[in-house]
Amino acid sequence: NEQERSITMTGWFERAKVWENGQIELRVNGDFAPFLLKLKDGGHYTQYYLADTVQLKSKYSILLYKLIREADKDKGSSITILQGTPDEFKEWLGAPRTYEYKRLKENILKKAVSEINLKIDDMNLEILQARRGRKVVQVEIHNNFIKKKV
Repeated sequence: NEQERSITMTGWFERAKVWENGQIELRVNGDFAPFLLKLKDGGHYTQYYLADTVQLKSKYSILLYKLIREADKDKGSSITILQGTPDEFKEWLGAPRTYEYKRLKENILKKAVSEINLKIDDMNLEILQARRGRKVVQVEIHNNFIKKKV
């Protein structure tokens, strides 16, 4: 709170009630609710499918999946492009800072792209890179899947 010059720390839920039949009732914390409920109005949220993320085993695949969903502003109507420098990809995916691009690409990007392409039906990812001399300075991951209009 800027006016009070304070920070409020809270959990997401005030209460979680679980019945024997598997039904769950959650009550969102009153202090947190205004922030959660305003997400859609400001467009500052990313929607992705839990069923997709539970299929992915690698933390890097899950993070890359979420980044691609975030970059997909038109919900699959055109090719989605996630672009950044190798250092930005290391930061976004939580890769070791000591990794050079070659190790990042082999150990993380290629494996994550393969797993996503294999397990997620509406994604067909491809890694592209731009070089300055021999050094890779820009990385792009394209989702070439486009929804067919019915």
